[in-house]
Amino acid sequence: MGIEFKLVDELDGDLSNDTSQPVRLFARAAVGDVMRIGSMELAPPDSSALNRLSNPGFESSTANWSSWNCTLVDAGFARGGANCVLLWRRATFDSTAYQDITGIVENGESYYVEVWAWAQGSSEMISISIKTTATGSGVRIFVTPSVSVGNQWTLVSGVLTPTWSGTLSEARWRVFSYPDGGSRDF
Repeated sequence: MGIEFKLVDELDGDLSNDTSQPVRLFARAAVGDVMRIGSMELAPPDSSALNRLSNPGFESSTANWSSWNCTLVDAGFARGGANCVLLWRRATFDSTAYQDITGIVENGESYYVEVWAWAQGSSEMISISIKTTATGSGVRIFVTPSVSVGNQWTLVSGVLTPTWSGTLSEARWRVFSYPDGGSRDF
């Protein structure tokens, strides 16, 4: 039995010059005298669909972001890019930075969500959520698993599929330490 793979850039023949171009993966498998060959095109997602938040990396400081039970301040250093924000003077575990996504989020659609976070002092359990309020289902919170974040940049991520019934009146994308954390600044 033998298996071979080949990756080809069918547009210009150069795999290293443009990461936004699609590629074709060829696979050939042989068992005895029987051979199968298949291929599939692989392409990066449409860049316009990659991020639905406004100012997602806090590159414009706190523009398009709001806070609840804490203050958002420029933290003075960033993991990448020019800026990052500190959730400062957090009063409770659900003190949060959030962005209104009411006109953006779709019922039953799955969203990959991520944030790079660090915590001041000791570690904090950080989650991302989408909170919806709708006429038929009331308030619902969809939460990623909590991740322990310390004084090093740590990725918090997951897939959230918000659903509701009736008319959606509000949806918020939030980062906070609910339900497993405390009130440390991060």
